[in-house]
Amino acid sequence: MNGRPDSPMQDDEKRWRRRSLYALILLTPLVIAVNAYDTIHDWWVGRDRLANEIAVDDSADFGGSQWELSKFRMLPIPAGGEVPDGAMLLLAQFEVQVQQADLPKDWRDCAISLESPDGRRWSATEAVRLPRSEARSCLRTVFSEVKPGSTVQVREVFLAPRDGAESLRVTVSLQPQRPHYLRFAQPPQLMQMP
Repeated sequence: MNGRPDSPMQDDEKRWRRRSLYALILLTPLVIAVNAYDTIHDWWVGRDRLANEIAVDDSADFGGSQWELSKFRMLPIPAGGEVPDGAMLLLAQFEVQVQQADLPKDWRDCAISLESPDGRRWSATEAVRLPRSEARSCLRTVFSEVKPGSTVQVREVFLAPRDGAESLRVTVSLQPQRPHYLRFAQPPQLMQMP
């Protein structure tokens, strides 16, 4: 600007600034792509995406155990229960033959839920107390001492909308098995309290 020619030092500095800018333009998308790959991979593996359909009265090997849905019932609302209008209690009970003893590893993040045909999910509830039973929740079973070859009963209770309750299906998800999960085709039956 002052009419003097640029010195060789200023030319080198301009050249390096320009190269740095080009490198930044090339490397920024590359870094974003690498980070996005890890995030997308974690998201894909951490979600229930691929259902293993289990026919009525059939069982499946999953997480080192043989899972069989023994009961799936719509229950009447207990007297004095504070259940919202239009809601229904559902009970899902499994007979599970444990084949491997390391349940804390094989059943990590055990989740039994209900799934509607459009993909909505309902988690188990602790709000309703059922009569005592040998059956335990999935998470309580994980931390109990179970020997290989033994059979345990796993039971969960759900609160779901009465409309469309017949179309709900029970799913079992275990973190080491994701993105695969079990979906049982058995529809719920209307029964009295067990």
